[in-house]
Amino acid sequence: MNRSCLLVCTILAASAVSGAARSQTLDQSARKPPPGILNGTICYTAAWGKDVNDGLSWGSAKATIMACYDALPQKGGTIFIAQNGNGDAGAVAANEAPGGGIWIMGANDPNYNNPNFFPPNGPWRKLKVPSVRFVGVASSSQMQNGHKGGVVRIGAGSARDNNHPCIWLSATAGYLYFENLGCFYPGRGIVIGEASNHDRSGIGSVSGEYFENVSSGTPNVVGLGPTVDITGGSFWLWFDHCIFEGNYQNNVKDDKRAAILMDGKGNNGVGLTYLTNLNLNGGGIKYVPGATSGQIDIHVLTEEGNYTQPIPPAVWITNTSGSLFRLSQILVADPGSDPPPAIKIDTGNPNDVLVDTAMASNGAPNVEGPATIMNQYGSMLLNQTVSPIQQGQDGFFNYHVIGQVDAARRNFGPTVVRFPNLAPQIPSGWIKSVACGSVNLRVGVTGPDGTTNAAEAEATCPSPFSAIDFYQRGHSIGVGDFIIAGAWVRSVTGNGFAGSTTQPMSAGFTGVKYAATGSSHGSMNENGGEWSWVWSVQKITLTSAKTGQLNFGVNVAKGKPIEIFAPVLIYLTAGAVSDNEAYEIALNLASYPDAAPPGSVAMLRGEDFSLGSHLNQLAANGDLGGRISISGAINGSKTFGAAFALPPVCVVSPTSNPGATSWWVTTSTSAITINLSAPGTLTFDYTCHGNPD
Repeated sequence: MNRSCLLVCTILAASAVSGAARSQTLDQSARKPPPGILNGTICYTAAWGKDVNDGLSWGSAKATIMACYDALPQKGGTIFIAQNGNGDAGAVAANEAPGGGIWIMGANDPNYNNPNFFPPNGPWRKLKVPSVRFVGVASSSQMQNGHKGGVVRIGAGSARDNNHPCIWLSATAGYLYFENLGCFYPGRGIVIGEASNHDRSGIGSVSGEYFENVSSGTPNVVGLGPTVDITGGSFWLWFDHCIFEGNYQNNVKDDKRAAILMDGKGNNGVGLTYLTNLNLNGGGIKYVPGATSGQIDIHVLTEEGNYTQPIPPAVWITNTSGSLFRLSQILVADPGSDPPPAIKIDTGNPNDVLVDTAMASNGAPNVEGPATIMNQYGSMLLNQTVSPIQQGQDGFFNYHVIGQVDAARRNFGPTVVRFPNLAPQIPSGWIKSVACGSVNLRVGVTGPDGTTNAAEAEATCPSPFSAIDFYQRGHSIGVGDFIIAGAWVRSVTGNGFAGSTTQPMSAGFTGVKYAATGSSHGSMNENGGEWSWVWSVQKITLTSAKTGQLNFGVNVAKGKPIEIFAPVLIYLTAGAVSDNEAYEIALNLASYPDAAPPGSVAMLRGEDFSLGSHLNQLAANGDLGGRISISGAINGSKTFGAAFALPPVCVVSPTSNPGATSWWVTTSTSAITINLSAPGTLTFDYTCHGNPD
């Protein structure tokens, strides 16, 4: 309610009372405003009124809401609505036609010029512009959990089917405003964007409508619902301080169960919709994407259950499809059996959904699916078996920041090797997979670590794409196996990569039918000219054979030259690590050489390790260096703490003059031995280095 209406509505609210006192009030309010003051832009509707009245005062109120609508000029106005204080029996009729409601259509509706749809033949009305306000006043019906005042109960629609909603808007592009109204209980409460012939493709698209302190529910009959049905590519919609009930008799996965359905099937999808301070019961907001992206903003939403029956998530996004969602303070309460997450995203990009505080109940996850989360309640993570990164989430969790951070890997420090890297990192070992023309590979390119082990590649034809494959050979495959891959890439000309503007890399099998789940992460800014770490993680979920050809490489095409550096390919057999751990490995993977064995600390080829001070061991006489003492014997040895892969190169020097005694050194993978030509007492210093290890 805006400021200009506040005084008028307060006076009106005080004047509409029930019982004997009403007759005295009506006598006082029967006086009409002077002609011309309101220009006929205000009309009064009340349960005690008659449609033959002029509607210019409470004393001469009309009986039906749409009779008042007809009395307004074409430029619209305001309709004030009051019930008689006797509950449902005192509800105000919306339409003189049985089963009709507040049904308004614009010029794009296919029946706009069909006289059978308008009085006296039908219940529809044509849109008045620029605006019409429907305002309930002096209500005696306070909704449970309502916090914006009471609602006037209006009689409209039918509970027998979904074809007679309470409020039905088709092709309206004006500004219709609904305040303090309650619809109980038609098959669908509010329908927006569905044409009068039930077409949902977009011909009935609605924009610019506002609902404040409006309530509705369904009669809880199987097949009826949803309560609020928005479709047809509708946009610029506002819902504030509204209360809607879902249909408990429908399955939680059924679209008809939703308290609010945003249905983009077969149309451009619902967008630019803002929902604030809502209370829902038994059903949430369900979003089904359309052909184009949109924007949905939901702030302060509580979905409640009845403690016993399952309910759907408070916000359920079946696919983000490039639409942007801002969700804050989303709460599920009293969910009953099988508690849902507060927010569920079936599939999409985490960049599409920003969550600022969501809270589920009874141990359910706050957010399920890909999203950027600003504030995840820590206690609710305890019962989650699937980690945030495995769900495609990034953000802040229990003091942890989850997301791709390249600072450590871009510094190219020594890396601990946990699993072998299958991908050769020297460009001479890469394979040209030519789809058409030829592929040019220029080696000796400076990489992001300052060495010259990068390469530049470009094909001579734009399509189909050729490839530079780092790994291409037969490999075992099994259900539960993981493929983890990453590489440094740079778009030389800043125009993206072949096959994708952000992700040129791919890893997978050929020669075998298989399926996998996982995610792929491309360049943050392919047009900036910087080196980018791109990576992917896949879990094999289905395979038709036990072996296939494993391929890992990058696409190349004419006009999109690419520089490539330090690829890494890890293959983990089922059970080697947990699923959550596999995603952690993938997220934090850094480049390391293909020859480095597990358990080693490795640097990339061509990188020098420089010290300005000492190279120390944790203990004296270690594998790197130390002292061997021989006393009255012909040899002395040092057994290594960890065996080398091959016998190391060891340098030995005596600490005193051996005189006539000659000596020599033998090494194995497990020990160094110093041999003397005759028994003696001598001490030797040694250093050993892998050759290679």
